Amino acid sequence: MVDGVHFGCLSFVSPLEKDRAYNSGSSRQWCSMDQSLMKHIVYKYSGDARSDDVAFDAHGDMNFAEGDVVSRHGMTWKIDAVDEEKGLGGLRRIPTLWVHLTRVVVN
Repeated sequence: MVDGVHFGCLSFVSPLEKDRAYNSGSSRQWCSMDQSLMKHIVYKYSGDARSDDVAFDAHGDMNFAEGDVVSRHGMTWKIDAVDEEKGLGGLRRIPTLWVHLTRVVVN
């Protein structure tokens, strides 16, 4: 609760995102989103666990398929595999997609 505003519907987002929602007045927009579409995305770059990059898909419009080519951080990557971890309930109710990437050199 921040200044009397309860963010129970925002329990799945980071504290920074909660602050942004509260400060922008968009907390109602976040709370009205269809949570069944939301997912966490973990990009795994060339198998290096130290380089994992996490994103949040609030609208469910980010889709990935093996063999697709994506651009991340100014580089081109090929998707080697996509693994999905279903939401378990509670704090882990939002599913996670693990997107395994390999660097592609473009000439």
